[in-house]
Amino acid sequence: MIGTVLQMFFALAVVLFMIYGMSYMMKKRQRHTGFMSMIEYMPFGPKKGVAALKIGPDVLILAVTPTDFKLLKTMAEKDLAPYRFDAMVKSDPQIRENDA
Repeated sequence: MIGTVLQMFFALAVVLFMIYGMSYMMKKRQRHTGFMSMIEYMPFGPKKGVAALKIGPDVLILAVTPTDFKLLKTMAEKDLAPYRFDAMVKSDPQIRENDA
């Protein structure tokens, strides 16, 4: 009796572990594949904002509204480094002094 209960709990644990492992693998695989991915979205109100999409080697900056979207700028991914906050903090001594 106790043996079958333990066997049942062990089988349940194995199935749950397999489900968790498969979901982890699917999430990891989903992030790294694909031609298009969203880098950032900055909302400016309900259903309004600016989005940065990476499509191939290019990054598109789009204005998004409920009825329309407009292309604001197209950039190469390598040109984004000056606009990243981490890069600004490392390169600007005044920001580093205020942070310390």
